[in-house]
Amino acid sequence: MEAIRKPDLKIVGIGSTQGGEVGMAKIEGIGRVKGSIRCTDFVLDGIATISGSLESVKARLYGTSHIEGNMLAKQLELNGKVTIDGDLIGDFMEINGMLTVKGKCEMETFRGSGRLHVGLLNAGTVELKIHGNCSIGEIGGERISIRKGSSKGLLKWLKTLPVPFSDKLSVHTIEGDDIHVEYTKAKVVRGNNVTIGAGCEIELVEYKEKFVQDKSAHVGSKVKQ
Repeated sequence: MEAIRKPDLKIVGIGSTQGGEVGMAKIEGIGRVKGSIRCTDFVLDGIATISGSLESVKARLYGTSHIEGNMLAKQLELNGKVTIDGDLIGDFMEINGMLTVKGKCEMETFRGSGRLHVGLLNAGTVELKIHGNCSIGEIGGERISIRKGSSKGLLKWLKTLPVPFSDKLSVHTIEGDDIHVEYTKAKVVRGNNVTIGAGCEIELVEYKEKFVQDKSAHVGSKVKQ
C-alpha cells in the first residue's frame, strides 16, 4: 500500500498557521506557527515563532527564530539568532550566530561559531569558536575544542549589537577525554588530555595523562588522577 503523502506547509510574506504533521515546512518572510510542528524538512529564511516544539529530520534556519518548546532534528544548520525555551536534541549541528537554549543541548557533533548561552551541552564532539560573551552551565563530551573565533565577518556583526562585548566563555564544569580550551573561565576542567590555552582562568584542572598550560593562562591548582 502506498504511503499517504503529508501536505507541505509554506508561508511567503507575512502569515500564521496551525501546527501539526506535514511534509516540508518552509517560511520565507515573517511567520508564526501556532502549536507544535512535525515535518521531514524545516526551512526558514526570515523570522519565525513556533509556539510549541519543532521536530524535523533536517532543519535549516536563516534569520531569527524563537521556539517556545523543544527542538529535535537529526541535522541542524542555524544561521542568525535562535532562541529555544526548551531542549535542543539532534545528531549533527552547525551554528553561526547567536544561540540560546534554556534547557539542555544533546548532540553527536556540535559545531558552533558565535555567541552561545546554553544550560547544559553534551556531545561526542564539541567544536566551539567563541565570539563575544558566552555562557554554558556544563560541557561534557569525548573531544572538546573551545577557541577564540576569527575577527572577520561574524565578529563585526556581533559587535554592532547593544550588549557588552568580549571573547570569553564562562562555564562551571568541562569534562571529556581530550580537551583544548582558550579564553575560558571555569571552575573545573576534567579530562584525560587537557590543554589550557591563552586567556583562560581555571580554578581546578584534573587530568589523567597529559597536561599543557599556556604561559598566559591562570590555573589555580592541577591534580593528576
